[in-house]
Amino acid sequence: MHRTVLEARQLPPAADLKRAFVAAILEHIDAGWRLGEFSSRSGTFFCDKNNEGRMVEISPTNPGEDAERWDSSAPAMRGLR
Repeated sequence: MHRTVLEARQLPPAADLKRAFVAAILEHIDAGWRLGEFSSRSGTFFCDKNNEGRMVEISPTNPGEDAERWDSSAPAMRGLR
């Protein structure tokens, strides 16, 4: 499941990404996730719960778009995600 998009939410145009980032952190904490490392500069945080780890990213791009950059099989997989 490495780099698999589990959930995506569309933000309205001109959304305040910093506010969305903080709201996502608080939402995960309230749901029982333990906050780990985070970077407000990149809009990314890591959390874990019951031996499951997640990376959450607030990004002005389409879901999974950045993952293709890191996936060596991306050209072959494009359109299948």
